Amino acid sequence: MKTYTFSQCIELLDIDAKVFRRWVREDLNLGEKDQVSRADSRVRYLTREQLERLAEQHDKVLPADDQTASEDDHSPPGAYKLLVDRMEALEKSTETLRKAVSSFTGDITFFESQTSHLQDTFGTFQTGVSTRLDALEQSFVDVDARLQKVSVPEIPPEQQIAEIEARYQQRIAELEAQLAIYQQPKKPAPPPSKKRPARKKKRSPIKTLPVNLVARNAFSALHHVSEKLVSKASIDGKIATTEGKWLSGGYVVTRALNEKGKHDFYQVFSQRPDFTRCDQCPHELS
Repeated sequence: MKTYTFSQCIELLDIDAKVFRRWVREDLNLGEKDQVSRADSRVRYLTREQLERLAEQHDKVLPADDQTASEDDHSPPGAYKLLVDRMEALEKSTETLRKAVSSFTGDITFFESQTSHLQDTFGTFQTGVSTRLDALEQSFVDVDARLQKVSVPEIPPEQQIAEIEARYQQRIAELEAQLAIYQQPKKPAPPPSKKRPARKKKRSPIKTLPVNLVARNAFSALHHVSEKLVSKASIDGKIATTEGKWLSGGYVVTRALNEKGKHDFYQVFSQRPDFTRCDQCPHELS
């Protein structure tokens, strides 16, 4: 797009500078800060289309582009600065285009890698599908072969009817037998037998404690020794204890001491400070 400085436009239109600026402001709606050169803010310009528009509106004839270029080989300073602006714009456009091409190249590389991956995936999938189809086809072949080997015997219709009739006859006979059982008179139930009262067992009388034995708890109390300690010593085998069931002083006795038990008792507990001797201590064995 070719541009012209205001001085070039005034010269081409052959008008006064103030008139030209009024046309620019009124006809093109351009302000003081519109279309200013980047190289020099004092230089303003119009495009070829804008210049032709002004010429058409005000009945001016413009020379052709090649004629304006041949008439004066030396460009004014303002035109040079516009050329600098165009060069900068061209460089920016070139840089933008270069970045776009680089990005496009990267996208192409990415798409190529994705395409290669998809091709590999599709190849693997296709191989797996082919393998499964082959296996399925072989399974169908095996099933067909088995079906051909199996021969189902054909039963004549007369035989089928005879078998069905036999099953029905058997079922009817079973139902008739059950009906005959239900129609038989029921036998009266036998009278309940009377239970005889159980006889109480006679308890055998408890014998009196023999003379050669003494109740262990009474013997322990006589010597002021805890029955708990005596029981533990008996369990440990330190005191000979006779077990049974006797009557002594109106009480039932289950554990008693004989001569050896009394002697053991004395040997075990005589050294205790709370031990109390009796008239027969130390209960020597005869």
